[in-house]
Amino acid sequence: MNFHRLYLTRELFFSSFCYLSTTISEHKKQAYMSEQFTTPKAPIFATCLRQGIIVSGVGVLFTMILFLMDMDTSSVAQVLGYFVLIGGILVGSLEYRDTVNQGYIKYSQVIAIGVLISVVSAVILGIFSAIYIAYINPEMMEQIIFQQEEKFIEQGLSDEDIEGAVSMMRKFSEPMFSIPISIIWYAIVGLLISSVV
Repeated sequence: MNFHRLYLTRELFFSSFCYLSTTISEHKKQAYMSEQFTTPKAPIFATCLRQGIIVSGVGVLFTMILFLMDMDTSSVAQVLGYFVLIGGILVGSLEYRDTVNQGYIKYSQVIAIGVLISVVSAVILGIFSAIYIAYINPEMMEQIIFQQEEKFIEQGLSDEDIEGAVSMMRKFSEPMFSIPISIIWYAIVGLLISSVV
């Protein structure tokens, strides 16, 4: 009787062990397949670099068209730039999901794509803006300052305050200030856009 009980206990233990081993193996296999599925085949930066170049290229094209139409100091360029950025982030997210990550994308990856595309665009557009203001359209900054001075006068600011504000505008329009500020601003905008796209 004791031998029979020992035999049943051994068989029960062996069966439980086999079932547990099979279950663990299945879980490991599913976890591995899930990891393979969600792990990107290519870095996010490749997609972001491509879309960032496209976004900045479209921005440069719009700027030159508005320059030829004598509308480069209007707010149209900024509005169009934001729409282009939204489109670039949306296309970049869909491209990464469908062509790189097998139809799957995490919310954190969307955020990262949005911010990186915005930063790449900001760097390229910042360099272009510096060249544009220095060589292509050097009168643009003076026009912007003149328009801003008129607004300051309408607001009733003193000559001293206007002079100080204009001095700050000239200082922050220099590439060493404008490009980093542009990168930070575009990163924030990209974060906000990718949060709701």
